[in-house]
Amino acid sequence: MFAVVGLWMEPWLTAHYRERLDCSGFRQGEWYSDKTVQWLAANPPDLIMVYREEYTESLWEIAPVFTITEECSDWREELLVLAAAVGRREQAERWLLLFDERALAVKNKLAVQRARGETFLIVKIVSGKCYVYGNMTSMGGCLIYDVLGLQPPPAVQRNMIEKGLLNIHVPLDDLPDYSADHIFLFHYHSHWPAAEYEVLGSSVWRSLPAVKNGRVYESDPNVFYAYDPLAVEKQLDWLEEMVQSHFG
Repeated sequence: MFAVVGLWMEPWLTAHYRERLDCSGFRQGEWYSDKTVQWLAANPPDLIMVYREEYTESLWEIAPVFTITEECSDWREELLVLAAAVGRREQAERWLLLFDERALAVKNKLAVQRARGETFLIVKIVSGKCYVYGNMTSMGGCLIYDVLGLQPPPAVQRNMIEKGLLNIHVPLDDLPDYSADHIFLFHYHSHWPAAEYEVLGSSVWRSLPAVKNGRVYESDPNVFYAYDPLAVEKQLDWLEEMVQSHFG
């Protein structure tokens, strides 16, 4: 069976698989192009998995196609659907049980902060702009808010979680409206020094309670960008170490 790995895969992901699997049968190609289709036609796999229905017409001529529906937005459900498609649902269910055991241990260590009603904010900074995240897929929202049960600021709950929004751009002057006791920061460093300073060097940022109290926790945004099982597992690894360092 051949596998085509898209160019969007982060280096940490490819490094992880190369350390654990024989990748001689893997090909890293373009996300979707005529060249990719031609290569697939010359090297037909046993199964092709896609996320978008419009790709499937030409692919069905090559091999059976399994389409992951847009309704399958929960990472647990998606894992089970994919596992069932390749006859590995039992292994996926076992992995989820072990993951939940680890997550519960981390959650228990955060019991004091949860009991106090302390709030946690997820902020991504890109080119001098702030984006705040809710409990959906990217930037660890589903893990931080749903799995670990950490409390978002009221504005995040009201403006994002209740509306089912992934993220929103928050102008710097409005950031205090989303103030929290703790901040998870994901900083995509800019090539322009002025953009770097615009947020983190501003009086608005420095006046936030989490910043003043040294409760800003920065991690690799590439690991937290995705919500697949491996990414979520790596996110939990980091959160476990963070909890041990700051709340242990």
